[in-house]
Amino acid sequence: MWSSGIIGQDKVKNTLNKSIQQDTLPHAMILEGSSGYGGLPLGLMIAQALLCTESEHDLGCGQCKSCHQVDDLIHPDLHIAFPVVRKEGVERKNTTSKDFMPLWRDMILENPYLSYNDWIRAISKTSANGDINVKECNDIIRQLSLQAFAGTRKVQVIWIADEIGTNGNKLLKLVEEPPPGTFLIFICLNTEKMLGTLISRCQVIRLSPIDDASIVKVLMEKYQVAHDLAHQSALLSDGDFSQALTYAQLEEDTLLDHVLQWIQLCRIRDYHGIRNWSVAFGQMNTEEQKTLLSYFLKVLESIIYGLLLGDQAIRMNELDKKKLKSCVSNLHLSVVEIEILNDLIADMTSKIERYVPGRMVMFDGSLSLSRILSGKIHHPG
Repeated sequence: MWSSGIIGQDKVKNTLNKSIQQDTLPHAMILEGSSGYGGLPLGLMIAQALLCTESEHDLGCGQCKSCHQVDDLIHPDLHIAFPVVRKEGVERKNTTSKDFMPLWRDMILENPYLSYNDWIRAISKTSANGDINVKECNDIIRQLSLQAFAGTRKVQVIWIADEIGTNGNKLLKLVEEPPPGTFLIFICLNTEKMLGTLISRCQVIRLSPIDDASIVKVLMEKYQVAHDLAHQSALLSDGDFSQALTYAQLEEDTLLDHVLQWIQLCRIRDYHGIRNWSVAFGQMNTEEQKTLLSYFLKVLESIIYGLLLGDQAIRMNELDKKKLKSCVSNLHLSVVEIEILNDLIADMTSKIERYVPGRMVMFDGSLSLSRILSGKIHHPG
């Protein structure tokens, strides 16, 4: 059951459940928020409730054939679209979600909080951007114009609908006048990238970050993460379960220790140590590299909070707060320098996403970091 796998978001679940009970669910809606907030599992929960053949169960019975098919993402009246890149041997204009559906299905069943970046890296050997093309939109219109196979309802889920771009114009009439029993659920990261004319025809539900307690519970019960690590991962994630899971699945040495070690090497200009550190960084996989850099940004955020609001505003456990405070006291970083560091890390992350070797990215970034920490401010480019 998709409803049982949703982490937190009780308020949204209750609102949607009430709409389903009262038969007031809009025929077109947008669930907006980070993938780690759970927009996709919420959308699939709605689909399961709508397609369940046992109508007395508001969010689906979990026992009928229809519910089992939605659980496995194979229901004939559940249509799913998502951004893709050109598949080898197929022209981009002819490539659609169907070409990647088996892989997408496997990845979502493994982790319904899958991030868009993780998906694109799984299907692309380059830094290509995915999108939802015209053929996909035409296929959506065609599929939803047909009669339902197993009942009276059809559900179209569009994951990462941000990437539909101006092709969304194709769907305007469908969204405004859907065939009877048709529901469209757009899952998007940020509605700012979607057409205003499309947004105006949908009910928008903006998801909030997941509460720490819910994240900790899932990490401990489902992933057997120790309590302290689960708690720290939840604090660092800012309510994004995908990020919390990534933090929790790294090696036991804390991310903070790694980051502080890097800062210390750069601060004292230990170039031999920086070289060894860069080699070790290069041996990490892409996700570990990105997670470490992402955590560095969290450290910078904590430093700013500490400077402006005091230690109580830092989302870390007490031991890590002490480690951070000890390190920062030797750095004397200004807010301007922290902003420059933020740009440096963003630039390093971008290079890694473009498949620049991690060892090179780290060594070059470390030299820039050394200059910033020594007061010789360098704008990364």
